[in-house]
Order: sequence, then structure tokens, then C-alpha cells
Amino acid sequence: MVSVTILGVTIEKRKPHELIQPEDFNRKKEILLKIMDEVDRIVEEVGGVSSDVEERINKIKSDVNALPKVYYGDMVFADHHNDIVDVLKEIADLLQDLPKEKIVEKPVPEMKPSLEIYAPKEPDIPLAPKTTVSLEVTTS
Repeated sequence: MVSVTILGVTIEKRKPHELIQPEDFNRKKEILLKIMDEVDRIVEEVGGVSSDVEERINKIKSDVNALPKVYYGDMVFADHHNDIVDVLKEIADLLQDLPKEKIVEKPVPEMKPSLEIYAPKEPDIPLAPKTTVSLEVTTS
């Protein structure tokens, strides 16, 4: 028998015609609950989700919690299997709608001008001495 550990829960893979044990079903439910814990962690990391997505998360949690616990000798019906398939579909759809990256809104810091304007210094070029020009006009 091959065991697989998913999110800390060990579950056995079954061979064809091998009896499905009650713990197989119960561990699937436990893994689904751990997956929803991971969804909660992601939602917290990305800073929350819309109320619509939050409602969907709560519905999935409710559906997982509603899965029955199976004991030795209990029949596992098609409904048990189909309920898990439905929850897996809901989770897969939900994962498509969760933000892929954390959205960080940083406040825009107050900008202070860092540009200083300097007037160019007047060149040290000696100016020509002032001369006076006079004009005499004579008429005859």
C-alpha cells in the first residue's frame, strides 16, 4: 500500500478491487478542511477579498463540515463521493478568483522639490569704458 501525505494528513492509495476504508473518506474530509485553512491564509496574505468571494469561501467550509464521518461497516454511497467531487469543483473555481498577488497600497509620500535653481554668475569680462559721442550739426 502506498501512502501520500497532503498538508500533513496521510492517506493511502488503494488498488483496484481493494476495500475502501472509513478513514479513506474521513481523511479526504480532513484534507479539504486543511485546504480551506490554506485559502484563509492566502486571503489574509493578500489583504482580503470581496464579500462575494468571502461568501463562497464560507459556503465551501459549510459544505465540507457537512460531509459525514464514516465508521467501519458504514456504506460509502455515491452521494458521499459526489459531495467531495462537488466541493473540489467549488474550491477549484474559487482558486481562479482569488488574487494572484498581494495588492499593496502605499501612501504617496509628500514630494519636496529637490531641484534648486542657481542663476548663472555674471562673467568677469571687463566692459569697454563708456564714451560719449557728440554730434554737431551746422546749418547755413
